Amino acid sequence: MIEISDLTFGYSKKEKLFDKLNLNMSLGRVYGLLGRNGAGKTSLIMQTAGLLFPDSGKVFIDKNISFRRSKEFLSTFFFVPEEFKIPNVKKDSFVKIYSPFYENFDSNLFDELLEKFSLSGDKKISDMSYGQKKKFMISFGLACKTKVLIMDEPTNGLDIPSKMIFRNIIDSLKNENNLFIISTHQIRDIEQIIDNIVILESGSIKFNNTVDEVLKRFNFRTSEKNQITENTVFSQEIPGGYSVIDKNKSGMKTEFDAEVFFNSVISSPSILKYFD
Repeated sequence: MIEISDLTFGYSKKEKLFDKLNLNMSLGRVYGLLGRNGAGKTSLIMQTAGLLFPDSGKVFIDKNISFRRSKEFLSTFFFVPEEFKIPNVKKDSFVKIYSPFYENFDSNLFDELLEKFSLSGDKKISDMSYGQKKKFMISFGLACKTKVLIMDEPTNGLDIPSKMIFRNIIDSLKNENNLFIISTHQIRDIEQIIDNIVILESGSIKFNNTVDEVLKRFNFRTSEKNQITENTVFSQEIPGGYSVIDKNKSGMKTEFDAEVFFNSVISSPSILKYFD
């Protein structure tokens, strides 16, 4: 569905952020795009959305080249950026202006999602708080029912109950005909709903695999002491003890700890040998 082929890009001619980067994403999945500050997450999703031009290589969504931004391309995805400007209108006017661009827009679903987020329809969007605006845009993007929904830091600005609502909504609306890309530093907010984890480091794909494959290979646990065993592949100190990753010898699956796994990939890349 999404194919990134030999993508090369840099903000200056002397330094390339991406150098022949390749990545494929399939329908029916929620992708968690993770990386440290400056790793290239936002630049990658901007390339995917056709908002940046590659120096070479191509990005396709449903076989449409992103940077050409054709009518067919624009109707296949919706992008919720971290920061955005919304016109000084109420909900109905916003829907009237923007929904015609999305042939599958579902007004009933939009109203249902706004209700779940406890948003009133009679308030000007520009008068909403940042968190309310974020919930409004997430709801509108989901109601467009595009094949691809890209979200950059979607839980930024959301209160604790809204983060739970967000996770439940994404989980309920995921199906075989769509895919979600969530780029975030708030990894705890999405680890329960992602199917695939993609880790960027210095403009390169450091890791790309399913959560299920991670759990087939590793168990995650916490302990009061740094209890290293022959199966331990990574440990880190946390308040009150240690988070530990062990080789999965039993075949039993534990809860996935995305933060600890991310730290292991970044600080101890030898863990990647278990996926060769």
